[in-house]
Amino acid sequence: MVSRPLKDPPGRQVDPSKMTPRESEIYALAQDGLTPKQISERLGIGRQTASTILAIAREKARCR
Repeated sequence: MVSRPLKDPPGRQVDPSKMTPRESEIYALAQDGLTPKQISERLGIGRQTASTILAIAREKARCR
């Protein structure tokens, strides 16, 4: 699980407790600049799975 606070582009704090551990992990990787393809390769999951989880995490963070 990600221990550092997550921030969306406007700098608003995102409550990681609203996300599952996997959503938090993928959201943090995306915030670090990784694409869904890079995230999928790093985590050993499908690209579409990474994209779907990232979309859910962004929705929970209200960051589209």
